Amino acid sequence: MTKYQIAFFDIDGTLIDSSNHKVNINDGIPESTKEAIHKIRQAGIIPVIASGRHKEAVLDLASILGIDSMITSNGQEITLNGKSIYQNWIEQDVVEEIYTSFEQRGIDVFYDTVHGIFSSADRKNLLDRGVEIRFLKPGEYPSKVLQILVDSADVEGISSWLTELKVVKSTPKTLDILPHGVSKACGIQQLLNILGLPLESSLAFGDEQNDLEMFDAVGTAVAMGNAIDQLKEKADFVTREVWRDGIYYACQQLNLFLED
Repeated sequence: MTKYQIAFFDIDGTLIDSSNHKVNINDGIPESTKEAIHKIRQAGIIPVIASGRHKEAVLDLASILGIDSMITSNGQEITLNGKSIYQNWIEQDVVEEIYTSFEQRGIDVFYDTVHGIFSSADRKNLLDRGVEIRFLKPGEYPSKVLQILVDSADVEGISSWLTELKVVKSTPKTLDILPHGVSKACGIQQLLNILGLPLESSLAFGDEQNDLEMFDAVGTAVAMGNAIDQLKEKADFVTREVWRDGIYYACQQLNLFLED
């Protein structure tokens, strides 16, 4: 019988192959990953999505995988058994200040809010966020913002002037901006406390920079074969790439399945 009771899964590059942004995220789930999630549930392990994505963008994928608990917006919202139990918003005055700074610099961004994803740039070629993109009216500020999203890989460039919040990579081409001290790890710690589960009973699977802190919050950290080197160095176990049945292989090697 496995010692593990709960497993946290990043989405992009972990549960799905996100290298092709034109593919619907639900079409990027390997069949072996679906089978692995089913098998760990049979073994009594709770699967939890831990993603930088907005909650709306995760619901269909979660339903396909039979998952009803999730940490979304990089720990800014927690859903347990289908019910939202925690939300943390960026202070409104900070949002408005940063909104002005991005507009002045001509940088198109998305605002991940309680009400959905908003942008001030009404362009058809905006990167798909998995949800309907709503557009702000002139002079309108987004409210109840969980995080800010940028289609860029320039962490250092944006961090050099945006000091009120932290900037982390969520995929090779996108950045997530959120309050200092907030991460998926915070959501994991809260959920473990709520469920009364010890650290040692938890695992996390990830591939990118915004998974680094998550690896410190669990008993066992699993890096995908396609993960960044920094994450692999931090991991307890490095599995195969997501498209080479990485999730299933890791679960198998870590004895997460019931014996046949």
